[in-house]
Amino acid sequence: MKEEEWKKKELIGAVLYAIAFYGLIVHRSLQLSRGSLSFFFVILFLFWLLIFALQCNY
Repeated sequence: MKEEEWKKKELIGAVLYAIAFYGLIVHRSLQLSRGSLSFFFVILFLFWLLIFALQCNY
């Protein structure tokens, strides 16, 4: 049971790390392009990705 909890925490940590890294890359490219509408869609995509990853875990 402890191993399952550890794997769950590791998965959540990896997903959060990936979202932060992807967000940093997107933030840098948005600074270059200054597109506010694309920023909205990126945030929407990241939110969907987080929900999908958490649902797949259960």
